[in-house]
Amino acid sequence: MSDIEVTVITPMYNARAWLEGHIASTRAQTLQHFEHIIIDDCSTDDSVEVAQRLTAGDDRYKIVRAPKNGGPAAARNIGIAQAKGRYLAFLDADDLWLPQKLERQLAFMKQTGYAFTYHDYCHISHDGSKVGKRIEGVETMDIRALHVRRKGTCGCLSVMIDHQQLPAFKFPDIERSLPEDFLAWLWVMKQGQIGHRLPEDLARYRLVPASRSANKFAAAFAVWNLYYRVEKLPLIKATWWWLHYAWNTKRLHKESSPEQQA
Repeated sequence: MSDIEVTVITPMYNARAWLEGHIASTRAQTLQHFEHIIIDDCSTDDSVEVAQRLTAGDDRYKIVRAPKNGGPAAARNIGIAQAKGRYLAFLDADDLWLPQKLERQLAFMKQTGYAFTYHDYCHISHDGSKVGKRIEGVETMDIRALHVRRKGTCGCLSVMIDHQQLPAFKFPDIERSLPEDFLAWLWVMKQGQIGHRLPEDLARYRLVPASRSANKFAAAFAVWNLYYRVEKLPLIKATWWWLHYAWNTKRLHKESSPEQQA
């Protein structure tokens, strides 16, 4: 049996611009014994070559090529299938962790026995020069809190999953316009688990103009489709929860934007 406790999973697509900082942020972890699986989702640039050069000689890193371009959910699932660690952590190629991320969150999960945890984080500008206000999630994330997003939700870069308690965990195979991380956390909650907050700022989420999350109208429409068409919530409930989501998300992004900080 492997003595690796944590597997870091990164989907990568045309990410050469971010890889040096990204890999440096995992290499700088105070918890040094981990594996980091980077799944290339059929990049058309030289991301694979850059990643290979940056990780050469470090056997904690494994670069896997997806057989076809399937999007971040499919890429993460390839990583999950190959993971040796009991605990799964997720870091997209344009995002960063602070040095104590893995050590502090692993200790939190071992101490509490929780299966699903998340922590605080900040947005950073596209070039990394500006840092936004700290995003603090709710203390516990149940189904209602996930839907209405009264405070910051469990961003994928902040989540750690105990794969032993949730052995069937994976990201849903859905159309790319829908928020796959939302449905993944929802699946966890339907297994009888809820999310628990580690109240520490341990990550940086990069705001990339061309990303799905940057298109606020498309994101809002996708969430409405998820509530009403995928989850099949009653119209009144779907509308009420979606209005909460839209208002709270707009407020959160405004308050946490790096451009709003002095």
